Amino acid sequence: MLKHSCSETVEEYSGEIRKLCYNLLTYIALGLGLKGDEFEKMFGISVQAVRMNYYPPCSRPDLVLGLSPHSDGSALTVLQQAKGGPVGLQILKDNTWVPIQPIPNALVINIGDTIEVRPLLHFFPFFILSIKLLVT
Repeated sequence: MLKHSCSETVEEYSGEIRKLCYNLLTYIALGLGLKGDEFEKMFGISVQAVRMNYYPPCSRPDLVLGLSPHSDGSALTVLQQAKGGPVGLQILKDNTWVPIQPIPNALVINIGDTIEVRPLLHFFPFFILSIKLLVT
């Protein structure tokens, strides 16, 4: 059997992540007492992007920039943390940066600004999840 090319692998992975996000958005809507297709109607055909970052270990992490603290502007962000790598993902909770320990074979789902702010303000106030990545 021939191995997939990189583009075929990324395309297949992207398709599966799209299905996951569709299902998550449906369940989030239902959990909020909305119709299951509420976000699908709001967003229409969604734009999806794949981004891959690799941060090799650095003997001088104080010289590395990494990503600055930010919130995700999308509806959902799906993140797979490096297996066996250092903890790089942190969230801001109660004005303290808390590291998110990688869980083997798991994905991290960030609910982005689009869902937290726009459709839900009439249900209850939300905070914006701020994240940052550290390089060690």
